[in-house]
Amino acid sequence: MRILNKIKEAFDVINAEDSLKQSTASFLREKSCAEKKSFKYVYRYAAICAVMMMIIFGAGGYNMMNTAVSYISIDINPSIELALNRFDNVIDVSAYNDDGNEILRGLNLKGQQYTDAIDTLLGNGQLSEYLNENNVIDFTVVSDKQEEIIEGIQGCNSYGQHRGYCHSADSEMASRAHEHGLSTGKYRAYTELSQYNQEITEEDCRNMTMKQIYDMIKEYAGNEYAQQKHHGYGRQHKGGHHQSQ
Repeated sequence: MRILNKIKEAFDVINAEDSLKQSTASFLREKSCAEKKSFKYVYRYAAICAVMMMIIFGAGGYNMMNTAVSYISIDINPSIELALNRFDNVIDVSAYNDDGNEILRGLNLKGQQYTDAIDTLLGNGQLSEYLNENNVIDFTVVSDKQEEIIEGIQGCNSYGQHRGYCHSADSEMASRAHEHGLSTGKYRAYTELSQYNQEITEEDCRNMTMKQIYDMIKEYAGNEYAQQKHHGYGRQHKGGHHQSQ
């Protein structure tokens, strides 16, 4: 009888273990399902967040790439302006007289770094007829980082080959220039000349070369201006002057 009881107890233990195993397996299945559901929701939330971040940063990146924050006016007689984004890439090019339009015809500068765009522009065959001993090329920069851009211009391969001058101007002057249909550089030179001759108009300066304007200023200002033009005015803003070496 005692032996039969022990056998029964052994079977009870086995049944208990089977029951424990079944309940444990059931618990693990339920936990696994819950974790899968939880992971599914987390994954879905993360995917939604990722899409939203892509939209936000994508829109922000697009705006950064396509918003002009700096301008470079390039004037000889042709008057051309480059608009740059915050990465210093050219996003727009404008001509402010017929000669400028002729130079830009068939010339694509968009997407280039401004230094490459300047080299491309000054290396253009149509522009070469203006780049002679009787002309000067004038750069005017409107930017929060004027000094950096001016140094970049002066470091261009084509800059040192020509008689070039670099100036800086503010956004207010650029706005006034565009209101009068002039490049910032041509308008800056006009304001300098008009200090000596108030009868000179913006329209008078529109089709004058930069050298003609500077020669008129020199006539009014005398030798002092000629010496300043030769040695440079130093690093000034709002019409400050940087001369090529």
